[in-house]
Amino acid sequence: MTLLGKSLRMLVGKRPPALQVGALCLRPRDGKVLMITSRGTGRWILPKGWPIEGLNGAESALQEAWEEAGVKTAQVDPTPIGRYDYGKELAGG
Repeated sequence: MTLLGKSLRMLVGKRPPALQVGALCLRPRDGKVLMITSRGTGRWILPKGWPIEGLNGAESALQEAWEEAGVKTAQVDPTPIGRYDYGKELAGG
């Protein structure tokens, strides 16, 4: 676990409440991006999920790609390509 991860756990528990990791899966021959549909809304999304205990961000993202999209083999670059924040509105306000 990284020093940052340990510091965050001390501050907020197991993980920051809004931190998720995602996989940007590219097909090597043509660079097409793998997208899946969410179960709840049917919207197009990238495989993503919560960090997994014992795995770093890249490893957690790869596990999500396997669970959600069946990605079996991958070359993983652990360097984050970006991040974003957004406000989520729940039903009823």
